[in-house]
Amino acid sequence: PSTIRLYTPWFDGDTFFHYTLDADVVFRFSGTEHFAIYLQTGPSDSVELFRKSNGQVGGPFFPQYVPLHFDLSAYRAPQMRIAFEYSDGGTWGYWTGVDNVKVTAQGVANERCAQAVPLLTGAPCLPADNSTALFEGPAASCAAGPTVGSLWYRWTADFTGVARLNAAAGFNNVVNLYTGTCAD
Repeated sequence: PSTIRLYTPWFDGDTFFHYTLDADVVFRFSGTEHFAIYLQTGPSDSVELFRKSNGQVGGPFFPQYVPLHFDLSAYRAPQMRIAFEYSDGGTWGYWTGVDNVKVTAQGVANERCAQAVPLLTGAPCLPADNSTALFEGPAASCAAGPTVGSLWYRWTADFTGVARLNAAAGFNNVVNLYTGTCAD
């Protein structure tokens, strides 16, 4: 069989918190071929986002694309790229078309010390979500289970006295306090 892959350039999945992929696809099917979309998070690590091996997607002609949308946030990694794969299944096959490929990123990625979000005394609570956060830092000694994802915040005292931090997480959260800089 003949298989071909078209790759996007590598991009940094640490920069933002939410990533999505949008692409317009047409796949003309004759009986043995397949079309797939993968997210690679390293040279040998990949996640299959889409596979079609029985019937066409859109078409049968080029202008009849179907828009596809994928949330990549759960697979974030320091190194990411998209692979579009077509295989003729070892016999005569038709074709596939991919157009308008767009990876969109948004949201503050404050799971690294260097990306810590500043906290201000007396300011309203900041909503956050660590469900797709990467982890950086030493594991908490009191953590009952595996360390999942870290969110970093930076606060500088602007008064003398006792400070109180309220964390209203929907789970049993662990808060670690550090002094110094990220390099310490």
